[in-house]
Amino acid sequence: MQIALIGNGPVSFIDGLKVDAFDYVVRLNSAKNYKLAGRKTDLLFMASAWHIMQDRALDWRAFDSAKMICSLASEDIVYGRRIQALPISRQALDDGLGSIGWSRKAKPPSMGIRAIAALLVMFPHATIHLFGFTHRVSPSHHDGDEERNIAEELIAKGVLVRHAQVDRFPFNFLQAIKKYLSSIERRLLTWLRHRQLQRSPAGTTL
Repeated sequence: MQIALIGNGPVSFIDGLKVDAFDYVVRLNSAKNYKLAGRKTDLLFMASAWHIMQDRALDWRAFDSAKMICSLASEDIVYGRRIQALPISRQALDDGLGSIGWSRKAKPPSMGIRAIAALLVMFPHATIHLFGFTHRVSPSHHDGDEERNIAEELIAKGVLVRHAQVDRFPFNFLQAIKKYLSSIERRLLTWLRHRQLQRSPAGTTL
């Protein structure tokens, strides 16, 4: 099984065209690379429903099209969509993190490394292709160096495949145009959706 895991970092124009052909496509948190890296979304995996209600960077196109939306924190109903827990237990996720080499430290793992661990538990024989991953996570919240080392080890074992992040001309020009147009569309849809949220009666769940 071939899985595409889409981060929120740079994705090359050519690589972005490959995403929808994968067996299973997973996007993270605000799904900023929706449309830049395909549209197929089998799973939208986020830290919590907070990303839906508060994060203005969330791409509502990915939210609306996702076959399943899972959260680490809690279950909820938002805009008629069920935000549910991962189909594995928290213990299984912790065991998965341990199996890929994550050591328990003061800083928690990022959503990217959690997603890798979860997917390897859910699909133990799959190959995970990384798009938009730089492992340049916030040093105040995550250990980017450890996560990068884990990714490199898994790449060496053939478990992960990292795809290019840089285009060559003229593809970098095409990607820049695509990114600009997608950003306008995303921001417009996000503004409209948050206006609807603001007009909703207090205390109700959409």
